[in-house]
Amino acid sequence: MVEKFRGLIPPGSIWYRFTREEAVTFLQHTGHYDDMTPQQRRELDSIDLQALPGKTEDIERQISEAGLNIVTLHD
Repeated sequence: MVEKFRGLIPPGSIWYRFTREEAVTFLQHTGHYDDMTPQQRRELDSIDLQALPGKTEDIERQISEAGLNIVTLHD
């Protein structure tokens, strides 16, 4: 499950943490995986994604459309 949490920097920001497998799934869904080199794919680990103000709904829609679930750790 993609972890959603409130960040410290900047204050009140929203962050999403993906495991490697979730990151691959999300990047494939958004089309960014194809843009990566073979080396970048091998080195891909967990990723954190910050939602910019006004973009939270769009990011969460993309996560859901990729077939991933979100768990809120701290709201």
